[in-house]
Amino acid sequence: MNGKITEKVPYGFMRHEKYDVVVMDCEKMESVKLMFSLCLDGMSLGQIKNVIDSQGIKVSGQI
Repeated sequence: MNGKITEKVPYGFMRHEKYDVVVMDCEKMESVKLMFSLCLDGMSLGQIKNVIDSQGIKVSGQI
């Protein structure tokens, strides 16, 4: 495999264009932080989905 990334990269991260390594996607990571914060506040997955939908956050069906 030579250290190449072969699997799907988790939401909040992306492949570096030049080096084929995983790096944080700062914009998407803010959405991830929001989702975890809402979860810690006791919201259900449905409620969290409603919040992110109302804010126009697109997660591409990854959660």
